[in-house]
Amino acid sequence: MVISILLIVSLAAIITASCRKTEIKTLPISNELAPVRMLDNGNYEVTKGYVIMHTRLVAENAALKLRIKELQK
Repeated sequence: MVISILLIVSLAAIITASCRKTEIKTLPISNELAPVRMLDNGNYEVTKGYVIMHTRLVAENAALKLRIKELQK
């Protein structure tokens, strides 16, 4: 009985330890390419890199829509 209780408690401890909330860590990359930047107060700010990537994606999306229309004719 004691062994089973110890086994259950140790399993619960292992499960609890493995289920900890993960921390998001930002990787050091160029500010020109980083989509967001963490501010000192913990908030995030959209950087110039995000605007560039977003503009490229919007342009690519428009080109693909035109290509689809051409292929549907």
